[in-house]
Amino acid sequence: MKFLLPFALLLFTLSASASFSESVTGGRATALDGALTAAPGDVFALHYNPAGLTDLDTPEAGLFYGRMFKGLSDGSNLSRSFFGWASPTRWGALGLSYGGYSLGNLYNEETLSLGYAHTLGGHFRWGTAIKHLKKTVGHDSDTDSAVDPLEGTSFNAEDPTYAESRSASAWDVNLGATWIPTPRWRFGVTGVNLWESDVGLSSPDPVPRVLKAAGSFSSKIGLALLEVSRRRVGAEYQTRIHGGIEKTLGRFALRAGGGMGPNDYKRVSGGFSAKIQILQMDYGFMLPLTGVKDTSGTHQVSVIMRFGQRTSDE
Repeated sequence: MKFLLPFALLLFTLSASASFSESVTGGRATALDGALTAAPGDVFALHYNPAGLTDLDTPEAGLFYGRMFKGLSDGSNLSRSFFGWASPTRWGALGLSYGGYSLGNLYNEETLSLGYAHTLGGHFRWGTAIKHLKKTVGHDSDTDSAVDPLEGTSFNAEDPTYAESRSASAWDVNLGATWIPTPRWRFGVTGVNLWESDVGLSSPDPVPRVLKAAGSFSSKIGLALLEVSRRRVGAEYQTRIHGGIEKTLGRFALRAGGGMGPNDYKRVSGGFSAKIQILQMDYGFMLPLTGVKDTSGTHQVSVIMRFGQRTSDE
């Protein structure tokens, strides 16, 4: 556990000490650097553009576990997990998901989302996701000089403030819309954490708002994606560009992408997908080109199970 503590402070310094900072969810998103706002949706659309839930033809369940910055020399174990369910209904598409972020037992974030999406006319779709956010800071009694990743101060086993875990919770909302003028073109916009709810433990800590606009084009080469995001980082807003390409080859798909932006935000990504009957497995990795060193990147593997489909491959 003690190896986690120095890196905890580094991680939150790099992310401007913001709780519930947006990060990729699932193997497909990882391989495309998160550029899914204008992509055809699945159960993971709850995290990117809830309007994408309208693309579901049958109920879907999704699951993933991911290691972040794997290979750090200090042995830090940062992980993310997700379980979700989404289904089309006669009134629109519904979705429910649970997402977790963990730094051992020292720091945890949990997000419970309830989503709804509907089609308006033949080309326009909209969706929303109401989220309950919970943050918990724990204490390791076996460590003499543990570091509070939020405040940069040392835990003290004799201090009643740190004798037990501390937690904070709040509600927030995501909104999204998609316009599909032709079968080849899609355009999407989404707003994440629009309320910027406060999840501070001892001082204000609003979750960062993220606004996105994106487009996608489908051709024989593959699905090309381009996205611009505007997000709050500390006291200012920063603009990032993300993109990728996805090529489907029967039951398989190949993906590559990357992103760039201020504060040395530069990374490349890639991955693949395979379908076996009703199961789809997606793997993706992201490699930072600046910032964190001595790491083999972020790796995520996700699984989607589609119910009501034929068990033989098309």
